[in-house]
Amino acid sequence: MPFATKYAQNQPTLPTGSSVAGFTDPQRAGQAQTLQAGGPGGALSQEASDAQRAQSFLTSGASLNPDTNPGLRAAIAGAVRPIEQNFSENIEPAIREGAVGTGQFGGGREGALEGIATQAEQQAIGSTAGSMESANFQNSLDQMTRAMGLTPSVQQASLEPGAATSSVGDVQQQLEQQQLTEAFNRFMFPQTQPLATAESLSSIASGIPGGGSTTTGQVNSNPSIGQQIMGYGGLAAGLFGGGGMFGKNGAFSGAPQWLGSMFG
Repeated sequence: MPFATKYAQNQPTLPTGSSVAGFTDPQRAGQAQTLQAGGPGGALSQEASDAQRAQSFLTSGASLNPDTNPGLRAAIAGAVRPIEQNFSENIEPAIREGAVGTGQFGGGREGALEGIATQAEQQAIGSTAGSMESANFQNSLDQMTRAMGLTPSVQQASLEPGAATSSVGDVQQQLEQQQLTEAFNRFMFPQTQPLATAESLSSIASGIPGGGSTTTGQVNSNPSIGQQIMGYGGLAAGLFGGGGMFGKNGAFSGAPQWLGSMFG
């Protein structure tokens, strides 16, 4: 059959170029930006570190103590400074001036007055600092509670740099896998294509009446003219009948023009 021979001699071939599209420039730029942000010192890494430090400070209890809370210590110092200045610049000089005026400078009365004034100053300083520390204590407890509630968010933020870097690796691995799959298919194509061609030819042959089976048994080696005519009639009916290979509903309907070339 010339048609089948031509089909067997002209097997399909693979295209020369790759069928896997690489990354575009915007994709490569986006991957570089993501890797930079998620890498050491990047924006995501820095934000995650800041969040961890802030939560660690708020939940450690350091904010409760003025010695470990620089902000509270500075606020208390600013609040008591006017009290100390008023004592040293106004109250104490007035006591001494009064003692000089009465001739009792350096006497016991002056000392008693200075002691009373100093005690009042210390009480004012203690009251001011205590009130501030109490308010800060309550505020710090509230902040600790809120900070503990934000623990999952902080933990998630700490994972973001790794997740961003991993996401770039995931898409790069997908592309590499597609390229490996294409290379494997190209390697297997010349080894599997002959079998595919043989299966196609076998399918074509099985579509021709008698082409897919072999019959054995006793036959008349010299059939009569009538038997030959009946045999050819049956073959024609099988080929060109309604359900035949070249019939109206056949797989090769509309192609009787090359029938002669197949059997000629």
